[in-house]
Amino acid sequence: MNITWKPMNDPYVQGETCYAGKWKVGEIYFDSGRRATTAPYTATCILPGARKKTVGFFTTEEAKNFLTRVVQWWFAQADQE
Repeated sequence: MNITWKPMNDPYVQGETCYAGKWKVGEIYFDSGRRATTAPYTATCILPGARKKTVGFFTTEEAKNFLTRVVQWWFAQADQE
């Protein structure tokens, strides 16, 4: 499975969209509503059965690694009977 990241097409949001092949499966973004002392990055996953929103990442790389693991887990579970 090929996981790629592309910048979000929103002038008001700093983040990236995650694709598995050509399908959008989630996003990571800077949550400006969170306090500066907390981890400001959020990951969202739109795959069925996965937690939709996870907050509390200090860097984009942390959020991307987390979402990548979730997507890989989801596809591994989808292959099982």
